[in-house]
Amino acid sequence: MKRQARLGYVWAVAVTGACTALDAALFAHVDPANLVMVYLAGVVFVATRHDRGAAGLACVLSVLSYDFFFVPPYHSLAVADTEYLLTFSIMFAVAMVVASLADRVRRQADAATERERRTAALYAMSRELASTRGAERLAEVLKRHVEQVFRGEAGVRLAPTRDAVPGGPRVADDDPAEGALRVPLDAGGRLHGELRFRVRAADRPLPAEERAFLATFAAQAALALEREVLAGDAAECRAQAEAERMRNTLLRSISHDLRTPLASIKGSSSLLLRSPDLDARVRGDLIADIEEEADYIARMVTNLLELTRLESGAVRLRKEWVPVEELVGAVTERLEQRLRAHPLTVTLPAELPAAPLDPTLIHKVLLNLLENAVEHTPAGTPVELSASVVESEVIVALADRGPGLQPGEERRVFDKFYRTTAEGRGRGMGLGLTVCEGIVRLHGGRIWAENRPGGGVTFRFSLPLVGELPPPPPPPPAFDPLLVGGEAR
Repeated sequence: MKRQARLGYVWAVAVTGACTALDAALFAHVDPANLVMVYLAGVVFVATRHDRGAAGLACVLSVLSYDFFFVPPYHSLAVADTEYLLTFSIMFAVAMVVASLADRVRRQADAATERERRTAALYAMSRELASTRGAERLAEVLKRHVEQVFRGEAGVRLAPTRDAVPGGPRVADDDPAEGALRVPLDAGGRLHGELRFRVRAADRPLPAEERAFLATFAAQAALALEREVLAGDAAECRAQAEAERMRNTLLRSISHDLRTPLASIKGSSSLLLRSPDLDARVRGDLIADIEEEADYIARMVTNLLELTRLESGAVRLRKEWVPVEELVGAVTERLEQRLRAHPLTVTLPAELPAAPLDPTLIHKVLLNLLENAVEHTPAGTPVELSASVVESEVIVALADRGPGLQPGEERRVFDKFYRTTAEGRGRGMGLGLTVCEGIVRLHGGRIWAENRPGGGVTFRFSLPLVGELPPPPPPPPAFDPLLVGGEAR
């Protein structure tokens, strides 16, 4: 007999005794027929808290106690007046009906409470599964919730491969005598693993309702594992599609942007080889064309390699405090020949401080921006380069008077392989600005583009002024004519 059932019988006896004591106190003041109501109240009390067995025992004890203590002859179960037999029958019948109704209400309330508990437990696990990523972590969530709700020992074994599930969901007994269960985690036609559960030794095996509820837990976890698999498949498909798109774009760009300069180099070099008696001016022009096309190919390959290094994280900053005007001077000197067709105006304030930067990388940024302006603007249009300090940043701006950008292109021009739709565009693979953005972001700054009133576009990038200037180098030692080779003469 269960402990709970035994406790119910004890309560039936105790409540009946309490009702008898109360009736004994009221016996001299009320009609004996009214004492029955006290016993009915006791039966209802027992029925609402315990099972039908306890309620039935309370009914029997109530009738016997009423007959023994309050029906003549007192202290005897004999009945002098046969009318009391009808009273006893009605009392017992009413008590049993009341006990049955009370027991039904209690069971319904317990069932509603249990459903609410199960729903809350299932919702808590589902919510945690929805916010968890990774099959191992999902298995840990399932294991923890199963052990908390079903009060047993649980384990999850994940399937190493995505095997098809023969049949549908099932709950299989591993050892029914010990209450061990194995629940497959299957969803989407795949077996993702298996949930193993064993109740504690002090408990009996799970009833059918609990087993079905355990299967529901397993089904929710299986759906989460299926979602994880599908998310991985989707990410893999996106990566493959992106790689395919990049490959096609790269091949298209190379076929278009390399074939032309290679053809020009091939034609010029062939003409030089086959016509050694060419005029000196013509030979110089051909050699200049070869050099220009070779520089163009070198810039394209350099940008492609630089972008690969930036995306792979192979670029390491080597910052030092460098005056911005030195970088500007080095870049304009390198592009002196190409800038002859574009009047360049440089505006740098006298109080412009040095900035902590990697001079090699920022030199590439300035070089790409200037080459971009020269390549994509008509000959004779001016180019303006300026710098200023705004709060704790150095802002470098490069403005031109070209065709400008179409609405919405201000952000897209920094995408890989993107080429502007504006008329009069020059050559290029669409990597220069992408490299610029990667370098500037690596410095902790930002880069953006905006159209200018009256035509043209301005590219700006910022470099944060963080840290302190290093101390100036010590002055060189004064020359002493008395010291030669480090020794006194």
